[in-house]
Amino acid sequence: MNNGKPEIPVSGNDFVFITRVENNDLKYAKEAIEIASASNSPVLFIISNPDEHFFETIEDKENVWYIKEPYSKVELKHALDHLDSLIEKKEDLFRLITENVNDAIFVMDMKGNFSYFSPSIEKISGFTQEEALKKNLSEWITKESYDYCVDMITYFATELGKGIVNGPPIFEIEIICKNSEIIWAELTVNPIVDDKLNFKHFIGVIRDINSRKRAEERFRIAAQCVSDLIYEWDMKTDHVEWFGDIDEHLGYEPGEIKETLDSWSEHVHPDDLSRVMERINKYRINGNVFDTEYRMITRDGQTKYWTEYGLPVYDRDNRKILRTIGVCSDITERKETENALKKSEEMFRLIAENANDVIWMMNTNGELLYISPSVEKLRGYTPEEISRLPIEKRVANESGVQVMKNWNNFTRKFKKGANIHTPRIVEVEQPCKDGSTVWTEIHINPILDGEGNFRYFLGITRDISERRKNEQELIKQKNMLDSIFNLAPIPMVLLNEEAVVENMNNACVEVLQRKKKDLVGLKAGYVFNCINSVKGEGCGTNKECIKCIFKDSAIETFLTKKNIHKREGKTTILTPNGKAIELNVLISTAYIDLPDEPKIVVSVEDITTRKKAEEETIRSKIEAEQANRTKSEFLATMSHELRTPLNAIIGYSQMLQDSDFGSMNEKQQRFANHISTSGKHLLELINDILDLSKVEAGKMDLHMETFDVNDVLKNVYNIIDPLAVKKNIELNFEINQDISIYADKIRFKQILYNLMSNAIKFTPNGGHVTADISANENFLKISVSDDGIGISQEEQKKLFTPFYQADSSTARKYQGTGLGLSIVKKIVELHGGTISMESEPGNGSTFTFTLPLKKEE
Repeated sequence: MNNGKPEIPVSGNDFVFITRVENNDLKYAKEAIEIASASNSPVLFIISNPDEHFFETIEDKENVWYIKEPYSKVELKHALDHLDSLIEKKEDLFRLITENVNDAIFVMDMKGNFSYFSPSIEKISGFTQEEALKKNLSEWITKESYDYCVDMITYFATELGKGIVNGPPIFEIEIICKNSEIIWAELTVNPIVDDKLNFKHFIGVIRDINSRKRAEERFRIAAQCVSDLIYEWDMKTDHVEWFGDIDEHLGYEPGEIKETLDSWSEHVHPDDLSRVMERINKYRINGNVFDTEYRMITRDGQTKYWTEYGLPVYDRDNRKILRTIGVCSDITERKETENALKKSEEMFRLIAENANDVIWMMNTNGELLYISPSVEKLRGYTPEEISRLPIEKRVANESGVQVMKNWNNFTRKFKKGANIHTPRIVEVEQPCKDGSTVWTEIHINPILDGEGNFRYFLGITRDISERRKNEQELIKQKNMLDSIFNLAPIPMVLLNEEAVVENMNNACVEVLQRKKKDLVGLKAGYVFNCINSVKGEGCGTNKECIKCIFKDSAIETFLTKKNIHKREGKTTILTPNGKAIELNVLISTAYIDLPDEPKIVVSVEDITTRKKAEEETIRSKIEAEQANRTKSEFLATMSHELRTPLNAIIGYSQMLQDSDFGSMNEKQQRFANHISTSGKHLLELINDILDLSKVEAGKMDLHMETFDVNDVLKNVYNIIDPLAVKKNIELNFEINQDISIYADKIRFKQILYNLMSNAIKFTPNGGHVTADISANENFLKISVSDDGIGISQEEQKKLFTPFYQADSSTARKYQGTGLGLSIVKKIVELHGGTISMESEPGNGSTFTFTLPLKKEE
């Protein structure tokens, strides 16, 4: 686009990048955007099925557009028109800038020919845009300036050939104006290359600095009036004339320091001299402003810091430096302050780089001025990565809203000199690099300068994830405890050390039938309507209060910090109609150790009804035990009375069977046998009842003696062997040592006989019954095992109960009284032993009992 005016080079590329993206290749799309952005050109993507990741990639990209395949010509034209409008906007913006600035903007090729000048060139040089474009660079500036520019262009071209693109140089030149006047100008030249480093053109800025140059000349003259050491240095003779007493500054007498460069250099610190002389030599060549710092040594050996600033005075004809006018300032105090500051900063750096907390500084725009390396340990970001994030992305959304509100509120309300040196503490959830978040506590302190102007925020960020986790857990536990407290069926109150109720649960409110808000804040006596609370000066002030179960328990808990579990006591309360009722109560307390304000939870159970029931139960139990003893005594007496006639019946029936009084027919013989068998069975039952009654009545006496266990085993074997032979059962006694025991021999034999006969009774024909006998230093252990019918788990629970039989029907297969095992258990326990059993239905049973071997000392 020309339209009769110089073409405006907006980006150097008035074209659009068009590229096709297949399969949402984000890497390719990003590269295309990067290439287009480098040349400041728009890019159009052609894509068949864009997904959300593609849209995220092009989001917020002003110069990016897309169309979907398949597309029509109309759609393509619309997209191109849109991007073309972007280019036009850039051109309009560039023209607006260039046509309204005082500096002149130009575009120039490598040979010094111009293709564009902004209108402001006429203000600077007097030439119009058209006149300026017709001139080559060599016609624009003086020969000295042109030679310098050629050297710069040559240097740029050489570096570009090596693949190096240098930044825009800034230098001063002399411009020849339309009226032949020569003025000083500052020239900034920016080389423009394409993505392949091919040179395109220079874009530069010309600034009029003629007024500044004249001001510098005036400054040289005015410098003579300042209090610091002013000097004039003749560059040919190195004579230095001081306008100020350099001798006095360095502690010498007047005239001791000669007015020569060599004399001055003798007082420069040896460690700085070579550096300063090198700067002087370079200054002689290039004539730049001489500006440096160094140390001087005084007569008494002290060190002073000087700063020197010198300006060259040129020969207008040959542009060579004639002399230099400069000023030397004593900055010792400032340097000492700076050194102290450096030490302080170094200390700050060491602290910041080795602290677990993150230390940072930030301005009001949210830009981080500094952040310590510990941020990487906290959030995974390096300091450089976190500094590039905008402030709204440094905090999670939910907690970040409040932070931004506080931030904006501070910047809006801050006033110079306000007393704001109070750290702000906020808790913020911050996102980490791996996508997780971390809870932090941030201490923010606004820092002001000496005049009360805001400088920056100094902050410390601390990881409080574990604390937040513990706090959440505490909240959860508190909620759970509150729920337990409120839902507990027992009335409970929370008391402080003054015995004032601070809270109560729902059960307490229901029992009291009063509103909770009317009770909280009262002493416990008033809450529970204690009869003593209406006496004297109220709850806890009367003589009777010393005996109060509530007061006594509370004081003890606070003093000992130990809980009380169900302490029984009595209290008297007043009913709403004024009637006094004595109650039995159970008091329990729980101490809560809180800093400076311990509390206790008191639970109160009214057990008045239960106490009455317990007393009634105890009375009934005593009566039942008395009746049971009477019953046992009666059974013992009756058993003795019944045993005498039974012995006669059994004896005479045996005599009849032996035909001592004549022979009987078969029927009579069978009847006599029935009488004998039934009599023996009845006698066995009576004997068992007698033994059980003796035990329950406490009248069974043990006749203790020491005897050989093997002798008893042989005797029992002889008695039960016929029973085993009758059922073809293999009977074994396994013992491999001689054992003596101190016990009741008769009762010991009774235990063993009962267990062995039971095993034979419940073992089928052809089975096995084994008695395993062993002993240690203290106990005899005997296990009787069979492979009989076994016993279920449910029946095992009742097996040692008197009169219990697994098969209690009238047609049961195995006869018996059901008293044998119960008597065995009681005899074993009378000896101080134990008995147990193991069994499974169909897999037999094992009964094991132990008895002490020796007499107790």
